[in-house]
Amino acid sequence: ALRLFSELETAPEPYRTAARLCMFLGLRRGELCGLSWDDVDFERSLISVRRNVLYNSDDGLYEDTPKTYSSIRDIKVSDSIMGMLKEYKTAQKAYSDELGDKWEDTNKIFTNPMGGWLRPDSFSKWFSKFCKDKGFENTHAHTLRHTSATLMIMNGVPLRVVSQRLGHNSTTVTNDIYTHVIQRADEMAAAALDKALFSCNKSDESIA
Repeated sequence: ALRLFSELETAPEPYRTAARLCMFLGLRRGELCGLSWDDVDFERSLISVRRNVLYNSDDGLYEDTPKTYSSIRDIKVSDSIMGMLKEYKTAQKAYSDELGDKWEDTNKIFTNPMGGWLRPDSFSKWFSKFCKDKGFENTHAHTLRHTSATLMIMNGVPLRVVSQRLGHNSTTVTNDIYTHVIQRADEMAAAALDKALFSCNKSDESIA
């Protein structure tokens, strides 16, 4: 995960910021493409997920509500992510000023080269190719969401919080999807306690 996050530094915009944000927030690709600048609260460091961009051959690109009611959520983000978004917004503004009237002002955070909506499958195709070129096997856009969840669980974030950030209906859904990760975290917790308690015991015995 750390190597992928680092490799993304070499990626072109808007994909670099999009992929990093997706990894941090655990967004679905349609939620990522649905984000607008109005969804970002820079003062409170919050990002609101309110829309989902979808595509099919009959309707083309269209917007809908997120997958479930629970998917409508506000996600707290770090100062580092806020700083990354501010830099990206400044760069986007400079680019749109260069294009002038050719720029389509949709107010979307992530757009196609002319300012229009970014297709979710365009992001997926780019990300898969990028990962393959960098030597990451079987890595796709949804991997970013799984990586986010795994990092939270392995770092002791309560399952309820993980579930809320991912937009799941309940912790049961999260538990079912990430059972293997939770089991691994549990094993690590047991090992850490064993080391802390029994090494302390041995230390006390040697002193005695």
